Amino acid sequence: MTCWGEREAIYRAIREDGYHVIRNAFPKEWVDDLLGRVAVVAIAPAIGGAAGYQVVDYARKVLNPCTLLGGQVIDIILYEPLIDVVEQLMGAGGILAQAGLKYDKGVGYDYFPLHADFAAGWTHSESLVLTQKHMQSMLSIGCLLYLSPSKEGAFTYLRGTHQLQAPKGSEWSNYSAAEQAEMMSTRVRIDGDVGDLVIFDPRGFHGPDLPSTKPRLAIVFHFYNTNIFGPRQLMPFPVYATDLARLSERQLRVLGVGAKSFYDPLHFGNRIRGTRAYRISRLLLENAFIAEHVQRKLRNLLQKKAR
Repeated sequence: MTCWGEREAIYRAIREDGYHVIRNAFPKEWVDDLLGRVAVVAIAPAIGGAAGYQVVDYARKVLNPCTLLGGQVIDIILYEPLIDVVEQLMGAGGILAQAGLKYDKGVGYDYFPLHADFAAGWTHSESLVLTQKHMQSMLSIGCLLYLSPSKEGAFTYLRGTHQLQAPKGSEWSNYSAAEQAEMMSTRVRIDGDVGDLVIFDPRGFHGPDLPSTKPRLAIVFHFYNTNIFGPRQLMPFPVYATDLARLSERQLRVLGVGAKSFYDPLHFGNRIRGTRAYRISRLLLENAFIAEHVQRKLRNLLQKKAR
């Protein structure tokens, strides 16, 4: 087990292999607090302002942990030793790009293929299109925190593929069967327990161990290299004001205070909006108080007649 103090071993592993795992990475009381909060919001979807999860497909539930959980999830994601590692590896300041708590049901089929997060041509804005020269830099650092014991369905990484710099793009299907077989020969499944943290270079090919019949609960979050992206994140992070007071100036910077974003949160949609189930649910929700409304209207009408 590598602890936070053994920095050179962490740096060497991520630079050479593309990933590293730190067992029991955070104080147990922080993780226990996080699990307790997850249990509250994970039992029901977010409907009508109630705290809960969002749905992106049948296999997954997701939510922004910074927005809905509060408490010590912020201390975990913005842990100063983690920021030290991130910024040392990138050789630049880091900024929290995105974060999501994800529950994968274990449906027994592949719904999220292996992929790299970046390739030449990647863009979310006309002002920034990644080039092959950009791909030579440590663009980003990804992190996955296990919140359930995970073997089948665990995070997998194709060791060393970050050094290839996704020459045919970030999609697995872009590569020939021979190329896929060669990269798959380096595949490592990183089994984890509650509180274990995987740190990885997202230029390499990675993804969950699928197909899997076992559920997995984890938080996945990424940091951008500000020398490449500037002080910009995918979208802003709504955070409880009561959680901000204990953060250092450095943590606030990494969180994105004063930064820009690629997307306005009002326009960062949810896939469920296009489904028939969403339209029906919306109709039911918008009329949730219709019976109470009709009763009051009738009561008001009867009172007028009685006068």
